[in-house]
Amino acid sequence: MKYQPLRTAIRRALIAGVALPLALPALAQDEATELDRIEVTGSRIKRVDIEGPNPVTVIDRADLEVSGDISVADVLRSSTFNTLGSLTQASGNTAQSQATINLRGVGSQYTLILLDGRRIAGSPVLGAQVQNLNTIPFAAVERIEILRDGASALYGSDAVGGVVNIILRKDFEGLTISGQIERPTRGEPDANSASITGGITSDRGNVTFVVDHQERDIFFNRDRATGIPGLDPGVGLSTLGFPGSAYVYSSTDGSFLGDFVGAFADPQCPSALNSDPLFPNSTIVENEYGTLCAFNYAAVSANEASLRRDSVMVNGNFQLTDSINAFTRVTSVSSESFGRYAAAPITGPLPTMAGSNPNNPFGGDAVLLYRFVAGGNRDTTFDDHMLDVLFGLEGQVDLFGGAEWEIGLQHNRYEIDAVSTGLALRNALQALIDSGELNPFGNPLDPSFQEAVASVSHTAVKNSESRFAGIDGQISFDLFEMANGPAGLAVGFEYRDERFSDLVDAQSEAGNVAGTSGGSAQGERASYGVFGEALFPLLSNLNLSVAGRFDHYNDFGSDFNPKVSLDFRPLDSLLLRASYGTGFRAPGLNSLYQASQQSFNGARDTRACNGDVPGFSAPFDPCTVRQYENLTGANPDLDAEESTNYGAGVVWSALDNLTFSLDWYHIEVTQQIAPLTLQTILNLEAAGNPLVDGLVTRNPQTGAIQFVSRLPLNLSGFRTEGLDFETDYRLETDIGVFNPNLTVTYIDKFENETLPGSGFNDAITGFGFVPDTRATLALNWSMGDFAAGVIGSYVGNSSQVVTVAEDETVTARIPSWTTWDMQASWQAPWDGRLSIGVRNIADKAPPLDNLVLSSPFYLNSQYDFYGRVPYVRYEQKF
Repeated sequence: MKYQPLRTAIRRALIAGVALPLALPALAQDEATELDRIEVTGSRIKRVDIEGPNPVTVIDRADLEVSGDISVADVLRSSTFNTLGSLTQASGNTAQSQATINLRGVGSQYTLILLDGRRIAGSPVLGAQVQNLNTIPFAAVERIEILRDGASALYGSDAVGGVVNIILRKDFEGLTISGQIERPTRGEPDANSASITGGITSDRGNVTFVVDHQERDIFFNRDRATGIPGLDPGVGLSTLGFPGSAYVYSSTDGSFLGDFVGAFADPQCPSALNSDPLFPNSTIVENEYGTLCAFNYAAVSANEASLRRDSVMVNGNFQLTDSINAFTRVTSVSSESFGRYAAAPITGPLPTMAGSNPNNPFGGDAVLLYRFVAGGNRDTTFDDHMLDVLFGLEGQVDLFGGAEWEIGLQHNRYEIDAVSTGLALRNALQALIDSGELNPFGNPLDPSFQEAVASVSHTAVKNSESRFAGIDGQISFDLFEMANGPAGLAVGFEYRDERFSDLVDAQSEAGNVAGTSGGSAQGERASYGVFGEALFPLLSNLNLSVAGRFDHYNDFGSDFNPKVSLDFRPLDSLLLRASYGTGFRAPGLNSLYQASQQSFNGARDTRACNGDVPGFSAPFDPCTVRQYENLTGANPDLDAEESTNYGAGVVWSALDNLTFSLDWYHIEVTQQIAPLTLQTILNLEAAGNPLVDGLVTRNPQTGAIQFVSRLPLNLSGFRTEGLDFETDYRLETDIGVFNPNLTVTYIDKFENETLPGSGFNDAITGFGFVPDTRATLALNWSMGDFAAGVIGSYVGNSSQVVTVAEDETVTARIPSWTTWDMQASWQAPWDGRLSIGVRNIADKAPPLDNLVLSSPFYLNSQYDFYGRVPYVRYEQKF
């Protein structure tokens, strides 16, 4: 797809005869005889010049169609500005129905998503602080404007990394039906989409409606094979197995006070995968303490969840009087997502069996490494429902010599119901082991075994909801006349009332369920903001823009953020621009109100590895990376994050149909809200840092870590800077119109600091798989009823330094990845259009790594393993 500079995008639409609601003025004297003023994302003031002080990139409707994608999330995922990738519908994840965008790689919570310039509710499973792109009906999108600059002074606290403004279709007339099917040549996931778009126009208004359906099948890890030893996505071994294993002590009374004997696998464990039909996904593995029965979780778990989505959007505009218009929009989205994780591991704490237990085959007290395979896989179904309703008025008044005003009321409700099966009640399972009713080393086909399993099985339910209600308004007018034109002013306000809840069933809330994180959260807040922006034409070719916003939160406090921008045109074909602004981000509702949640992350026990834990006797090497239970939750004492953005750029229209732009950006965030990583906490514990006092809880007998508390804290922060380069060319010849476009984003610096004064780490050179370059090249051609396009996408190489032992590190490297897409289309004489295309035509697999990454051995946030994806789309207009 082509990511076009705003000027080029709107020019192309005008040449093609497409009416864009905000793009009515011409761009050259031969395109129109009168220049109107327009408003684009990043400014509240309408102006004649489309290119201004803020870098804005447009993905128009033609670009959306030539991409071959079926969702907004898929389109934005491949944007070069989505620097480090973003969340997709990962199977089994607590946010498996969600997709986000992460501008500049600074975090999705710093990217603001707008729908026609207004907010939508944040996803309740993302803490109500990040918007889910899967709630946007794809067929309803007219274009997407990406503001690649911080805009907290205009839009609010979460616009630190940038703004994505999704403009929906309006003023549509007629009826269009379209459908698309795609079938990857490697097999699943198949995908289909269909839509109906219609509109009725009269001399007093227009009603546009869209009905949109999209679906994509579930994608299992086992569906892809690489043929490379050690890098098979369908093979991922866990020592929490079925049948299980045990760390055995010489004591027999359940005290575990005896000497450590060793590690032993269940005698039933097969010697190789797929060698025993009763335990096809189990195999013996060895460690320094003996043998364990490992379970191949990747053989049953899915990589991406299925997603089926139905959307309806109605958009209306009505002229009430000669000077007042009414507008309304109603959007309803319902989706269903199904994901699968491997059977639940029994953890937190690990189950035990006394040596005197008649079912104990080892003769000593045993700590069990066990997975609840007999209870079935962890299957989760998400049902998402979002309703967004907007009503407003806009018009003109004679005040201030003529002003334009607008006021809007909006209500958005987003609800998610989730049901998860295949879970186990931890305490009940332990009680059955102690009583002998459940023999974890018994025959899984035995009726008594199956009866015991059924009695401790659990189905978890979860209801998550976020609500957003607000009113906003603004007025813009000319303040006074200056020598070089009028000084413009826009002022406005926003009021928002937000509610958020994430409620789980009673057993999960009490922490009794193995295989799920549990924990509820709920909270609410009210906030208001007032903003103003002024534009001063200091010279005929030099404009100064000054903006400021004051925000107040009833549960946090207040903050003011300014922004100053300059645009200078020394030549008609050359634009120089620069901007500086500050921002802030209030603590998210989940950071303030989230209950404790359980997770398991890998880390090295630094203190024990250094020999500083007296009497350490755990049956594993603390210097190797292993999973430890850790708990995250809320911290009501958090302060706001603060940010600084500044940048500069140049836009050069070398020819009427050739444009170059180069923009530099710099972002700094301090007092960043985040939990410390598990490894950081363990490193600080070893160093005796008081910041982590009481966060690490150890077993009093063995000295091993039992669990670690990871509450969100105000840490230091990060800083990043880089360059965006874009060029677009349109060449008209006797053999058709050629339209090449190139977009490159380069990260020059990406550094983070955990604690103030601790020093910044360079993520690019080894601390976090950060590719420093992403690029997109589009080559489009059209002639008469025929068109064709080729799109190349490039993700640069990256690396990460990994500690494998004390004072020993290695570097994991991920090579670059380039894919090519192709599409051809034909406009039929009966107003039909047939498009045939292939994404990833060379069937390029993503770069793999098994030093840091476990199965499927690649970053879902950055790449996909769909392989070659042919598709066919047909569109019929009536």
